[in-house]
Amino acid sequence: MIAAEAYFRLLEAHAALETIEIQRQTRQESLDVVEARYELGDATRLELLQAQAALAELEPLVDEAKGGVEVRRIQLRAVLNLPRDYALEVAEMEGPLPAVPTRERALAFAFETRPEFDDLELQHQALDKQKTIERAETRPQIDLAGFYGHTARLPENLDDTFYSDWAIGVGFRWDFFDGGRRKGAVARIDSLQDQVEWLQADLANRVEQEVEQALTEYTAGLSRWQAAEISAQAAREANRVAQENYQEGVALQADWLNAQERDIQAEFTLVQSYYDARIFAARLGRAVGLQPHIAWRFTGETGEEESEGS
Repeated sequence: MIAAEAYFRLLEAHAALETIEIQRQTRQESLDVVEARYELGDATRLELLQAQAALAELEPLVDEAKGGVEVRRIQLRAVLNLPRDYALEVAEMEGPLPAVPTRERALAFAFETRPEFDDLELQHQALDKQKTIERAETRPQIDLAGFYGHTARLPENLDDTFYSDWAIGVGFRWDFFDGGRRKGAVARIDSLQDQVEWLQADLANRVEQEVEQALTEYTAGLSRWQAAEISAQAAREANRVAQENYQEGVALQADWLNAQERDIQAEFTLVQSYYDARIFAARLGRAVGLQPHIAWRFTGETGEEESEGS
């Protein structure tokens, strides 16, 4: 799970860098527009300086984003125990975020899939077999033994039946009293089985809590991402309208710069909320017992699950 989070944080840093570089290109184009208007006398020197300052303000953000990528790359290498000179490349996530499953199906999947339940069940079955063995020691035992062969000094006499030899024996054993040893052993096994059953109950409660928490986090994370996506679309449109209005001379440059700033913040929020939702989805997969190498998602609100190799 730590590796998955480090991986998603690296992707988030890459996306943030791409976002700020796109915004820098946009502000460079905005500066070109202001310079053209300034040469025509339609823009003041203050507007030109403000456009230049707006572009310059993004340079430290670009440097910070580049540093963030390297920090996240180092963290991922450390988590994966890779050498510092290892060329680490990551692939972008494809496909939509998985739909939110129902609580009932998520819990049912967890109780069926989590390996801890299988481990405790096997322990309980092993104790059952040990108890059967201990109880069998108190019952009558009949042993049968025998042999058949040839005894001869000369090799040519080995196939002579005169030198054949055989024996058979029957043994009977029944321990009526062993000082309570077996009874104590059975009681000890019963106690161990009770402990395993308590562990099973405790595990069921913990898994239910983990699934509930992961499901809540993912539901909220998915909602935040959806809201951020709508906000980003609105900010892009507001920026476009502000740019057109400024170019037509019906809006102030300050309105355009404010729209650009809101656009940048909305894009950053969108990137962060998307990868937060990815991390919450991975935590939900871990809570329900999903194997890390399986690309799995709930395909709908009914909780029907789909699995495929990664």
